[in-house]
Amino acid sequence: MKKLQFTVLLSFLFAIPSMAQFTGDNNLLLANKANYEPQNDFLHAGFGFSSWGLPIYATYEKPMFMERMSLVVGGSFRRKSFQNIFVGGTYDVKHTIIGFEGGVNYYFDEWIEEWAGEFPSEIDLYASLRLHYYIWNTRFEGDVPQGVTISSVSGGDNLGLGGLVGGRYHFNENLSLHLEGSLGSVISGGRIGLSFRL
Repeated sequence: MKKLQFTVLLSFLFAIPSMAQFTGDNNLLLANKANYEPQNDFLHAGFGFSSWGLPIYATYEKPMFMERMSLVVGGSFRRKSFQNIFVGGTYDVKHTIIGFEGGVNYYFDEWIEEWAGEFPSEIDLYASLRLHYYIWNTRFEGDVPQGVTISSVSGGDNLGLGGLVGGRYHFNENLSLHLEGSLGSVISGGRIGLSFRL
């Protein structure tokens, strides 16, 4: 499954240049070349894919003093509700998860260009390591077993480390589309959204 997600990600990124007809004459990178180096702050926002509800997330990216690297911090929110029916009654279950993340992006367009030759300047590819932490709450409402009518359970996860690969397609110097896939955290899975230069 993980291999399939990575294959879909790469196929999507290399298919994106065909969308250039929608970008007019402004489909250039901020640096107007491949081998992108972070130069501007970005706000990323979008949604993810998960069996535990639909994650909505936002991250802030800021260039670092180290070449080809940027700092990323952000958070996500998701909620899932369903109803259980049993002999003698029903009850609703509501899960809420709030996640926090922070890490570093490393852009490796230059490696690909050196290995494969010319690389589309509208596309950035990056890998990232992210620290993550989340808090969760599960609430039961209704005629739950053991005669409890309303109960709630909450908790938090210790800090963990996850990996991420992603790419961006620049429609113009202010707006981009990004796609990411990650492993190793509750925030794991695919994510898609828009990036805005600040």
